[in-house]
Amino acid sequence: MVQVEETVQDLNGILSAGTTKTDGAAGRRVPVPKAVMEQIGQHTDAHRVGPDDYLFAGPSPFFHYQNFRNRQWLPAVKAAGLMGEDGHPLVRFHDLRHTFATLRAMEGVPPHVLKNWMGHADITTTMNLYSHVYDGDPRMEALVGRLCGDDTATVSALPTADEA
Repeated sequence: MVQVEETVQDLNGILSAGTTKTDGAAGRRVPVPKAVMEQIGQHTDAHRVGPDDYLFAGPSPFFHYQNFRNRQWLPAVKAAGLMGEDGHPLVRFHDLRHTFATLRAMEGVPPHVLKNWMGHADITTTMNLYSHVYDGDPRMEALVGRLCGDDTATVSALPTADEA
């Protein structure tokens, strides 16, 4: 796990450290695979990153998103063939966050755990963004079967107000 306690804010071109949007400004804990943690350890050793330093800062104290976007993200998107005909990327860097959360929800990560990983202050935010992945999930049908004592139970959607 990685503990995210601060974020860099770009206020009219002036970078400063600030708290995350997480409830209580306590930050959030994000799961990271062991192999990635080993690479982070190698990075911190090679770049002499101290305990109070920002992990991905460059020569300046802060990581600047626009530099990353222009120097790494856009060339990678272009190389992957994910640029639109209008020259704009079809995939934003932030889309990786949504993809991570969606895939974890599809794998059955409980919403309250996903809420904490994503740093949402309220479970409603998590459910509004990711509850669609539970629609048609065979595990939900199996759950209904176990709860109702009927292995053949199926989940049926209730009609919406427009359909009723």
